[in-house]
Amino acid sequence: MHETTARYGRVTMIRVDLRFPSWWDLEVYPYPSCISEFNSKLNGLVIRRNSERAHPAFPRYLWCREFGDVNGRPHYHVAIMVSGHAYSPQRFYDATSLRNIAGLISRAWLDTLGLWDVEGNGLAFFPEKSACSFSNGDPNSLIGAFRQLSYLAKVRTKRYGDGFRNFGYSLK
Repeated sequence: MHETTARYGRVTMIRVDLRFPSWWDLEVYPYPSCISEFNSKLNGLVIRRNSERAHPAFPRYLWCREFGDVNGRPHYHVAIMVSGHAYSPQRFYDATSLRNIAGLISRAWLDTLGLWDVEGNGLAFFPEKSACSFSNGDPNSLIGAFRQLSYLAKVRTKRYGDGFRNFGYSLK
């Protein structure tokens, strides 16, 4: 968070749940590699979009892998942080438009899974109040962002000892 605020001053953070289709056989599909591929695809889409913006926004990520309480299927919770000058938390929600960050996130996840829009509708899910902004000069905004991120740290829905990572983040 501190590196991102140092870079942009104001940061928009979006939390999204990335799910797999219920009809996918996860024993066959190598789902643990999906999160890295998603990050690469989203970076590519944002970089292309940056050419149209006065304030470039290179995303930073924090993610966790979880397993559903009911069905036991894996999914990811991802916090994506971009320049608050380039993307507003109030105008990100149209997941069908490539003109905003929610649309870019949805497109990157569908491209990662190799699905058409109709097959992947709702697989990139944005919970209510999943976007916020924060800055170094506003400690209350940092506290709010930290509270949103704390959801990723719950232990109950993680699996350990299976050889796969449960947490990750962008290095740049």
